[in-house]
Amino acid sequence: MNQISQPTESSWAQRNGFAPWLMAVIWIISALILFQVVAGIVAIAIAIIQHPGGLDSFNPSIITENLDVLFIGNSFGQIVFLGYGTWLFAKTSARHNRAREVFKLQWLEGTGKFILLAIGLIVVIQPVIMFLSWINLQFPFPDKLLAFEEAQDQLLQNYLTGPNFLPLVLFHVAVVPAICEEIMYRGYIQTMFRRSMPVWAALALTGIIFGLYHVRMTQVIPLSVIGILLAYLTYASKSLYPAIAAHFVNNAGSVVAAFYYPEVMFSTEATEVMPPWELLIPGFILTGILLFWLKKLSQNSGGHYVQE
Repeated sequence: MNQISQPTESSWAQRNGFAPWLMAVIWIISALILFQVVAGIVAIAIAIIQHPGGLDSFNPSIITENLDVLFIGNSFGQIVFLGYGTWLFAKTSARHNRAREVFKLQWLEGTGKFILLAIGLIVVIQPVIMFLSWINLQFPFPDKLLAFEEAQDQLLQNYLTGPNFLPLVLFHVAVVPAICEEIMYRGYIQTMFRRSMPVWAALALTGIIFGLYHVRMTQVIPLSVIGILLAYLTYASKSLYPAIAAHFVNNAGSVVAAFYYPEVMFSTEATEVMPPWELLIPGFILTGILLFWLKKLSQNSGGHYVQE
């Protein structure tokens, strides 16, 4: 049975009449705007400092030619706003000195098992994600959107296949997003939605917003499914750590594959062709089995944790 704790004191948001879902929406919009603006400013500032001619001869193309600058700015924005900024903003929705509860940053008995299960899930579900990606690409999209996303893909491909230090690439592409995005989405946003709507709606909405956050409409379906899976992992395990681990493995796997096997990772068959049935069928079966184990493990661990 679900364990619901009655708060003994109210948060700032409650005292001032702000609904939890509204606080979530306010922060989603605010954080993403601040993140994008500050990340851009930091990248430009670093590029200007590094450029021999300084501001007078600065050209925006310098950033795309030095992708390290772009990813430093991106990581800075994520850490400051999606991570630390979310932590500060969550204090408006938490009881006195109880912000940690909002994020489910707790190591419970069984958390280690959930982490192993989460890693297994994110690995075996990859053929399913590839299939959903293929389905997503069957929808018609405007040429301008396709050109924009193609430019994004080319920047990422250039960074992943360039002469970069692998641990540094993993830090920017896997470590920072896994921690900061999980703190924001499966931590604060999911908690606020759980206070305002049924479980299934909160998990689905959190995942869909996560998918839209990446601004990749040609990949919004697989990204949303990954977001929903991470949301369910957090709900079932009562902890944020399994989702962080799964998120890291998902991103790190792509980085390592691109680093060592770029011809496979960036081939047309990898993105635009339906995955073979000999991969797809085992992927669906193994995903179903691990989801069943996840549900059983959650039930055996004493029910779902409902955030205060």
